[in-house]
Amino acid sequence: MIATGTHPFALYENQVITNVNPRYEEFAQKYGWAVRRLLTFGMHVHVGMDSKEKAVAVHDEIRKYLPLVLALSACSPFWRGKDTELYCSRLSVFQGLPNTGLPEPYLKWSEYEQSLETLVAANVIKEGIGYRQVWKDVRIHPAYGTVEIRIADSMPSLIDTVAVATFVQALAIKIGNEWEEDKLDKPTPNWLIERNRWAAIKEGLNAKFIIDLEGNTLPIKDLIKHLKNEISSIAESLGSLNRLNELENIFNSDNMVQNMRNLHKDGSLDGLVKELQNILTNSLKD
Repeated sequence: MIATGTHPFALYENQVITNVNPRYEEFAQKYGWAVRRLLTFGMHVHVGMDSKEKAVAVHDEIRKYLPLVLALSACSPFWRGKDTELYCSRLSVFQGLPNTGLPEPYLKWSEYEQSLETLVAANVIKEGIGYRQVWKDVRIHPAYGTVEIRIADSMPSLIDTVAVATFVQALAIKIGNEWEEDKLDKPTPNWLIERNRWAAIKEGLNAKFIIDLEGNTLPIKDLIKHLKNEISSIAESLGSLNRLNELENIFNSDNMVQNMRNLHKDGSLDGLVKELQNILTNSLKD
């Protein structure tokens, strides 16, 4: 067993669609090649909300932080046995589907409902469960009462995985608290988030992050560290500060994607898979 955003060399043509749920075969019939090539693996983090309007506010505000989550988790440089020269090839593949990518802000619950009603009326998604067929980087999940952050790659280490999930949880709670205190500004425009999102796809934690409309930038790693300090008290109140502090493993260790590339150059993709197996096994022991 391994965990990454994409398998380093497997071919989707050779895979069998799981029968654990009939909807997967249904999707394959409906969307064809766009679904059948989805040999990708993402991590979804759900954070509970206590009101509809708070869910919308957190959804809209956390959009601007999604590139940080992606940069922390990005580990899918290989696709079909080739180095894509990206840190995250997974999203480029996944975005071949409709209803994916960065969502627009909803601003209020009625706008969110309208977006679903329109797609249902157009027979794009199914009534009652249509929200499950909107696969954006972040989405509201009414059945669970959560905001679901979906942009992260699956990560080789379970320790790193939990650290990133803890970061997302505390960040969502911080935003919810700021909404309750009426401290949120209007949502960041999509074009700016899209630029930062692409930087994270291409360069991971080495990326520069545009922080304002004047075009000022900061290293994305510095921004994450600053935000981590801001949310530490929230994590402490949840009893998860030690998990949040495990982000230091990601900051201090050699870059995971570069390590994957070095293993590829020095040996083979088979050897890389074996090393990924070792990383997951050792993190499970810890």
